[in-house]
Amino acid sequence: MFGKSKKIKNLRPMTEVCESEVMRNAAGVLLANIEYSSVDKKIQNVVVTSAAPNEGKSTVAMSLAMAIGAKGKKCLLIEGDLRRRSLCAALHAHPKHGMHAVLRGDATLEETVVETNYKNLWFLDAEPGIPNPEEILSSQKFADLLETLRGEYDFAVIDMSPVGAFPDALLAGRVADGTIVVIREGVTDKRAAMLAVEQLRGAGAHLLGTAMNFQTRASGGSYGYYGYYYEEKQVPADSPEVKEILEEK
Repeated sequence: MFGKSKKIKNLRPMTEVCESEVMRNAAGVLLANIEYSSVDKKIQNVVVTSAAPNEGKSTVAMSLAMAIGAKGKKCLLIEGDLRRRSLCAALHAHPKHGMHAVLRGDATLEETVVETNYKNLWFLDAEPGIPNPEEILSSQKFADLLETLRGEYDFAVIDMSPVGAFPDALLAGRVADGTIVVIREGVTDKRAAMLAVEQLRGAGAHLLGTAMNFQTRASGGSYGYYGYYYEEKQVPADSPEVKEILEEK
């Protein structure tokens, strides 16, 4: 089902993709799955990541946040990819301060969070060129921030860097209520996706499932259809498949 990674060309703008009818419907299905994924703990903050770049994680994060807002729930979309920011340009939002300033105490949430042009959707950016992302995301202040947001927003969606590139998503996944791994049909390498899932589980992240992006067979269109695949088939950490992947690394 998955092929080797290849260069992506001629992608539509992120906001245009997020606002398409197919994507809106798919994001609504994804939101419903998240809301019913846990009976013991209410899911309020969700990390969205991927195994590698160019798999559409930011598009999925934005679409999910928009779906939450459209349902009448107050949502905060957080730029958690401290290596390669993209949400501020997609949202046409350029706040004066970012998450780092909040954690350092240089600015308050009220001074940093900005309202977007989308219903019930707010945005918390991250400053460019942050030198120590791992230290920030593993700090108690970051965990405290997520806890604070519970009282301010119904949901917080955190767009994180790919698992295969940096440990950031593993660190954030430890303190978030749940994590979603975005995989892209025809682009995501199957072994890389399996390894990302195992790394998240090993880090203690609550894996909600994987979201299939750009799947054409189920939707009949260019975008949409979110499904849960790896979570349905549990892959033990000591399985031959995972051992083979780790040995290759």
